[in-house]
Amino acid sequence: MSKNYTNYNKFSKEEKPVEPVVEEKVEETEVENSPEEKIEETPVVEVKKFPKYAILQTNLFARENPYGDNYMKEDFDRLVGAHVITDTEGRAIVPKDAKVEVFDKFVHEDGSVWYNTMYGYLMAKSKDGKEFIK
Repeated sequence: MSKNYTNYNKFSKEEKPVEPVVEEKVEETEVENSPEEKIEETPVVEVKKFPKYAILQTNLFARENPYGDNYMKEDFDRLVGAHVITDTEGRAIVPKDAKVEVFDKFVHEDGSVWYNTMYGYLMAKSKDGKEFIK
């Protein structure tokens, strides 16, 4: 098959004049709300900043959710499971001085702070104020 094309003019773009867009002015009028109509205000969501990476100050159990069940080491894939240690029952423990990436922060109603990581939830601060993650 030949790559010589002779119909270039058929496919070339023709320049068309651009028409100016005319914006219409709309007068703003104040609308009074009747007592029957209630406008629901959206609640202001407080964005809590958290570190992207954190370093553990002590060994911590990896949990499925805050104050939830502990993960077992066998629940992790082999790459993540290689970084955890276990207790006598096989529960996964993230070792001290491990640097973990923090995906989300959860503040419990009792005041404890939990970080969601690739290992699961880790307690960053207890309800007593003791910090476990820097």
